[in-house]
Amino acid sequence: MSKKHLYIDVLYQISYNPPKLGKLSATISKLYTRKGKRIVFLNGATLNQLSLQMWEELGRKSVDPSVISRVINGKRLFTGKQLKVFCDILGLSKQESANLMYALKYDWMDKLDLPHLHPPWYDPEQTPAIQSSPIWV
Repeated sequence: MSKKHLYIDVLYQISYNPPKLGKLSATISKLYTRKGKRIVFLNGATLNQLSLQMWEELGRKSVDPSVISRVINGKRLFTGKQLKVFCDILGLSKQESANLMYALKYDWMDKLDLPHLHPPWYDPEQTPAIQSSPIWV
């Protein structure tokens, strides 16, 4: 298979295969609570407030409340840059940020049907902060 055909095949998989998401939305679910119909994050920001802050940090593009809502519900993935801004705004530790980044990478690998390599510190059963393990970035 030529590189051109492989590239087209990957684009097809991204565009037409239903997403198999889960680790990112499951990990993010530990960072917010629901108060009635409102979502409130650890820093006290609502979904709309967080999306506005992310929108400003990302140069007034690429994020609105529906993007974050779809990520939370497992229907979409953040980009790496969006996730970094998300972590910075919430004030997450390096370990929590690394765990979220790993979950994002895992979901992308799963979506593209590629093999997974797990870092030794990752444990999906724990909270995003894994206190006793070294940071792996």
